[in-house]
Amino acid sequence: MAKPKINPTTGVTDATMRAKFRSALREIWRNTTRKKFLQKVRVPHVGPGSGKFDVICEMCDKRMGFSEKALFNKVDGTPRKKKTLVYQVDHVETNAPFLDLERDIAAYVSTLMFGELRVLCYECHVDVTKKQKKKG
Repeated sequence: MAKPKINPTTGVTDATMRAKFRSALREIWRNTTRKKFLQKVRVPHVGPGSGKFDVICEMCDKRMGFSEKALFNKVDGTPRKKKTLVYQVDHVETNAPFLDLERDIAAYVSTLMFGELRVLCYECHVDVTKKQKKKG
């Protein structure tokens, strides 16, 4: 297998550069589009505590605390080291592929920032993601 070629302009491989772009763009998405979306879909908490909010899974109607976290297993079945939110913000249509930096960045940014979103519990999100990977 050929060793990945380092781009002389960036000093890293194209795959590394795409990963860096994807990471930076997702951070921007989390602090803008995702944040605004969650403010719209959160609902007042049911139970003790005032000023708290919940979110509801669009597939199974499970109600989850807005800041609720739990330990989940990795894909290989081993437990994660850090707790994660019990819900995920899912892009209804999957993000555009990002295989070539110059060719794909506009479509990827468009689907990431402006695509339709929904709240899913962790378990439903795992199922949806598996089905999407089988399709594509």
